[in-house]
Amino acid sequence: MDKYLFLDIDGVIATPETLKNGMWGLTPEKQDLLGVILEKTDAKIVLSSSWRKHTLEDTIIYMNEQGFNYSNKIVGITIRAYHYIQKGVHLSIPRGVEIKQWLDTHVIYPWYEYPERNDEFKIYNDDGSFKMMRHNVKNIDFKFAILDDDDDFLLEQKNDFFHTYSDIGLTNEICEQIINKFK
Repeated sequence: MDKYLFLDIDGVIATPETLKNGMWGLTPEKQDLLGVILEKTDAKIVLSSSWRKHTLEDTIIYMNEQGFNYSNKIVGITIRAYHYIQKGVHLSIPRGVEIKQWLDTHVIYPWYEYPERNDEFKIYNDDGSFKMMRHNVKNIDFKFAILDDDDDFLLEQKNDFFHTYSDIGLTNEICEQIINKFK
């Protein structure tokens, strides 16, 4: 079963105690806690943070430059939904919508993003004719958790959301809760 951790950086593993050029920097102890989650769950990271860049490749390069220890676990970045509204108009779109879009196109209905995988999701009638495309099902084919200090998520994501406080970041308690969720 695939496991995905939607990771925010500021207020989770970058905290006020670690300043770098006047901005919050990556806090070593918080990165260590993230490492415990990744080691015990084999989760993959999807960056939903403002630290993400326009492409996955650019994001991985940037995170390496910032000293992020787990760039090799980053498999995706969420869209920046506000760019799709209207040029010059930045409406507040909940991060939960960005996460839902990523899950829909990469995991639940993966043939949208990966058309080469069409055949593995096709369901046929008894007579051999095409019936429909199968989709992946949460908690059967995949699990996910959202780790963020903001709470702008969808109601359907409430059991998948783990809230940190920006001045504290990731804690041992939250770390254990995520590990238990992925069991």
